[in-house]
Amino acid sequence: MVDFTFSLSPVVWGRSGL
Repeated sequence: MVDFTFSLSPVVWGRSGL
């Protein structure tokens, strides 16, 4: 379940640009 973990990852938001 990478989607779930990534969704709650603030670092990912910055990487994704969301």
